[in-house]
Amino acid sequence: MFHKLRFSLKTLGDYATSSAGIVSAANDFFILRANEIVEKRLESWARPILKKGAFLPSDPIFSEDELSEISRREPAFLLDFVRDGAPPLSEEALNYISEGEKAGLDQRPSFAVV
Repeated sequence: MFHKLRFSLKTLGDYATSSAGIVSAANDFFILRANEIVEKRLESWARPILKKGAFLPSDPIFSEDELSEISRREPAFLLDFVRDGAPPLSEEALNYISEGEKAGLDQRPSFAVV
């Protein structure tokens, strides 16, 4: 009976998609607050991201307005220098990347999460 029921129900994949992410072990470097993105002139490479599920309300529906509210008080912008369509790196972007290299972040192991 449970097997029949299981196959008659929709799965998460019927409602949403998921893709691999990269774990850098350097969230504090790659996920910044809105004001930091502006101060460092890195807007062209910033993408909204939810850093922690704990930032979410208990509601199962998550809106753009809620992400906007979270971004006012939490780091919520991922720096993505290599995404498709990313502009060439500016002097500011190169300087920021250099800061990470000086801190040894490029030597840390990272792995894809599927």
